[in-house]
Amino acid sequence: MDNSPFQKWQIVAGTNFDETTSWREWCDAGQAGSVPGAVEFVKFASERGIKPIFITTRENVTRKGTAENLHKLGLLDDDELRFELAYPTDPAGQQAHAMKTRLFMKKMTKVSVSMPNGTKDYILDNKFDQRVFCERVRGFEIAFSIGDSLGDYAEYYGSLVDKDGAHVQA
Repeated sequence: MDNSPFQKWQIVAGTNFDETTSWREWCDAGQAGSVPGAVEFVKFASERGIKPIFITTRENVTRKGTAENLHKLGLLDDDELRFELAYPTDPAGQQAHAMKTRLFMKKMTKVSVSMPNGTKDYILDNKFDQRVFCERVRGFEIAFSIGDSLGDYAEYYGSLVDKDGAHVQA
């Protein structure tokens, strides 16, 4: 999503980024356009059997506006939008939701998954843990990641993870 109109507004208003006020308002408004070529690229990949997932540092409290924005851009279909708008408030419902959604957001709740060696908790609060969850639990092979901040990748690609998804020192 192209958030440059939000950044322009910040410059004109003389304000700084504030995640809990103006950024939430922007995300909830669902007004971000697309970066040139991004929607076409996602659709191109989808038509070839690649299932795109969206992992964002937008907070989970902005799920409705973010899902509506993705739908408006043609990246979520009508059924997916209804599914996202019905995001459950109970932990069991959120766990079931995490097993189906393609939209992973900052501050999602933890998910407990039965693994061959016991139950494993996945804290779905950040991009690193969400990528590990998508690979290890959902069975996605992450072929490539596209984003706007190198910091989004440093933790994931600069870390080692053991077979159970635990962080280990390099």
